[in-house]
Amino acid sequence: MLTPVHRTLLNSAAKALGRAQRVLIVGRTDNVGPDAPNQAIALARADAVRDHIKRISPSHPNDIRIDARGLCCYIANNDTPEGRARNRRVEVVFTASSEGGP
Repeated sequence: MLTPVHRTLLNSAAKALGRAQRVLIVGRTDNVGPDAPNQAIALARADAVRDHIKRISPSHPNDIRIDARGLCCYIANNDTPEGRARNRRVEVVFTASSEGGP
């Protein structure tokens, strides 16, 4: 579930969608628990972001890709609650068209 803060951040970032040719959305988790549930949580996070982007900008972009990395790619130490919270995230990468469009 996206919080109001997360929706606001996505709404601001979505201003770049008009120039985006492709969007990659990657869900992440911390290292607590087994692989399969973490993978499902990572995918659910990515799906929630994709669904919000499609809701606010249904015609852009044409190519939205989802990836989920449950037990991978940490940006913080998982030994503290704060670190685990930072690792539970979604990364969104907009790739702009190489053509000189608007």
